[in-house]
Amino acid sequence: MICCVVLFAGRARAEEYTFSMGELDGAQISDEWGAMLDGLPEDVREELSGYDPSDVAGATDAVREKSGVAFWAGKLWSAARGALPDVMTAMIPMFGTVIFMSATKGTVAAIASPGMAGTYMSIVRLVGVISVFGMTSSALSLASAYLTRICGIMNTLTPIMEVVCLASGALTEMSVTTQALMLFVTVIGNINAHVLSPLVSAMVTLSAVSAVCAEAKLGGFIAGARRLLVRIWQIIAIFFSFMLTSQSLIAQSADSLGGRAVRFAIGSFIPVAGGMIAEAYRTVVGGLSFVRSAAGIGGIIVILLILVAGIVPIFLYKEAITLGAITAEMLGLSEMSSLFEEIRGLMEFLLAIVLYTSLIFVLSLIIFARSRAV
Repeated sequence: MICCVVLFAGRARAEEYTFSMGELDGAQISDEWGAMLDGLPEDVREELSGYDPSDVAGATDAVREKSGVAFWAGKLWSAARGALPDVMTAMIPMFGTVIFMSATKGTVAAIASPGMAGTYMSIVRLVGVISVFGMTSSALSLASAYLTRICGIMNTLTPIMEVVCLASGALTEMSVTTQALMLFVTVIGNINAHVLSPLVSAMVTLSAVSAVCAEAKLGGFIAGARRLLVRIWQIIAIFFSFMLTSQSLIAQSADSLGGRAVRFAIGSFIPVAGGMIAEAYRTVVGGLSFVRSAAGIGGIIVILLILVAGIVPIFLYKEAITLGAITAEMLGLSEMSSLFEEIRGLMEFLLAIVLYTSLIFVLSLIIFARSRAV
């Protein structure tokens, strides 16, 4: 029985390393945070200009200010107001085409032969498809730019997480968390660079063919493919969440056990001053827990600020397509209404990708901010 226990028992261990607090202090954490701020857009950088994880009072005041409803409501309104002119500019040709089709449909059918009337309506539908494709292209560009920006931000946040973990003695957690984040960032970057744009463009093309050519019934296929892609993305997000959470918890437990062993060794084996040194070690690590929480919360604020600017225009484009579908249905243009519904589904697909990616990164920062290695 003893042999079986030894052979089959699970093992958890923390990495061993030699560390001097003089080699790594709050100044290096501030330097890494400043380097991260330098890579942010100017408006986001201005919002976080006074935020420093090493500054207890300043970080507390900044979090209190940026966690209020009024602050985020103002950000949403500002993003909507900035994106509305572009959305309105894209909506005018779309609604103009719909109204023109409705106004001329009966007249052309009355004065032209069925073949000429069908050709005319196909040409007008093609014009409407071009206007809708422009809106979809704009939304796709926004989603792609957002994914590129958010992956870049996580790349700049990773050194901050490494420095904080190293300073608090969480070497195992540092290794696990940074490797998992880099893996997910690489996956997102490759999907964004090589898969997302061709995939959405192909689905828009199939929707256009289905709208222009009445004989091509591709609506069911496009909707099924879109649902399948959303499910695949959900599975990827769930798998990564499980992997990150489970590995982080195990790593934190190992580091915590190692930290307790260090304090016990210091207090037991160093005569006279051992207890004082152990308490000083505990105080240092406890102070770094605030830096860890402040850095994690600061990263979440950065992601949310980028998310608002990226997701609001896509949402407005989706609502414009929805209004186009309602208008086309009211005017009896079933082909255009079906096209708008399919494009609206593609907009929802882009929103899902943006939201799931953001939630995964926010989850990783929450785990980082709430962990303790003491």
